[in-house]
Amino acid sequence: HIETRAAASALCGPARLSSPRPPGSKPAITMAAIEDDGAILEPLPETHRAGFVSIVGSPNVGKSTMMNHLLGENLSIATAKASTTRHRIMGIANAPEWQIVFSDTPGVVKPKYKLHEGMMGAVRCAIEDSDVILFITDVLEAGFRDDQMLKRVRDAEVPVLVLVNKVDLIGRKKKQAKASRGQGANGGADTANGCEMLEPLAEASAGDLEDEAGLPPPEAMNLESIRTWWRHVLPNGHIFEVSALEGRNVDAVREHLLDLLPVHPPFFDKGQLSDRPERFFAAEFVREQIFEQYQDEVPYCCEVVVESFKESDNKIRCECTVHVMRDSQKGIVIGKKAQSIKAVTERSQRSLYKFFGKRVDLRLQVKVTKNWRTDKATLQEFGYLRK
Repeated sequence: HIETRAAASALCGPARLSSPRPPGSKPAITMAAIEDDGAILEPLPETHRAGFVSIVGSPNVGKSTMMNHLLGENLSIATAKASTTRHRIMGIANAPEWQIVFSDTPGVVKPKYKLHEGMMGAVRCAIEDSDVILFITDVLEAGFRDDQMLKRVRDAEVPVLVLVNKVDLIGRKKKQAKASRGQGANGGADTANGCEMLEPLAEASAGDLEDEAGLPPPEAMNLESIRTWWRHVLPNGHIFEVSALEGRNVDAVREHLLDLLPVHPPFFDKGQLSDRPERFFAAEFVREQIFEQYQDEVPYCCEVVVESFKESDNKIRCECTVHVMRDSQKGIVIGKKAQSIKAVTERSQRSLYKFFGKRVDLRLQVKVTKNWRTDKATLQEFGYLRK
């Protein structure tokens, strides 16, 4: 079982992952003790639980924020823009009695080009590799857009928890409406977490949702309507109403997850936070700042590749290439007198300092790689497709 999971991690991930052990090899882990560099650690309890939990859902419903909260670490980048996450990212939560291996996955879209195909391949692999599925929706979503992916979740034969996220918006809306009535003004609709809600990459029509669910799509901000729809679509799912932003009900989700995980020794070393190497996170934090700083199609046309990552005791030197698709995008990313790319560099350095705990000397260059989102060889090089 451990060997199967190690192999799945290497093969199903959109990039070659750094593994705690060679793929296919038996780890030196037993229920009695963990051998780590020759040191025998404290014995594991006989009831130690461990398993893989895949976080799945539409773009911009709070999957990355939820994983970060469950981990207690800002491991996955999260912005107000849809489809920020492109890779499957494992985050490992540890306690003496258990280990949960979370997988944050790209938001489910209907693929428009090969990059999307690679992203959806990562989602499918995460579903197949899971012991429990966290299916995240929110109070603004009108159902779910991908019938085939929903069928995969139903057919996975593992427990499913449906997390209705952003319930904090309902309370805010009620408070705003009450305040507006007191002022004699009309209450306005709220936006998610004070951020602009961008249109997802692909939408299902209300007719499609009605055909799939056998009833009209749920009404936004109406919890009873949302509960009814998801109970019909995923009848075996256990519904939790949560706020990943505020941490509301997240502890209850974690406790329920632990009850569902099998009794098993840990899959990874107890001190490990992720299966990804440090240079992967360096690229991700730069890409996060690109999503924060630029608008329209520009963030979606950028990819960050780490060319060099050298670490010393008190400093990291990191060189990255920002790939764009057109010359006009290169000009936008660099900006007048290089002010835009300078701002991205400075903000990325601050994020990297918080993450690594040491000063980072970051150098960015911008390169035009035409149509990289549709080119198979380039996507293989960037780690989105297997070679």
